[in-house]
Amino acid sequence: MAVKKITTQTIGQKGEEQAVDYLARAGYQILDRNFRISIGELDIVALDNNQLVLVEVKTRTNNKFGFPEEAINKRKLIKVKQVGQIWASQHPGLPQSLRIDLIAILNNRINHYQNIGEF
Repeated sequence: MAVKKITTQTIGQKGEEQAVDYLARAGYQILDRNFRISIGELDIVALDNNQLVLVEVKTRTNNKFGFPEEAINKRKLIKVKQVGQIWASQHPGLPQSLRIDLIAILNNRINHYQNIGEF
């Protein structure tokens, strides 16, 4: 029997599924996933009350290479903001108030950090 190799992409996809489930249970409305343009990607776009939330998901199975929270830097936040503004401009009927959240998953434990980026 062949052993299925677990890749970082597989781990990331599983983490995004966990994040979507978590957000839905918390009352967020999921609007889009994996929105990609040439300058970057949004993992999840959600609606929290009357605010658009750009959710960055970082998943790790261990902290050998650092905690998932450490994978977010200023450059990444700038890219998320730029892509989020483009996404919002393509969906004019939605609230224009934006925030960036981080969902960090380590060994299936979810930490949700709200409003990690300035707008």
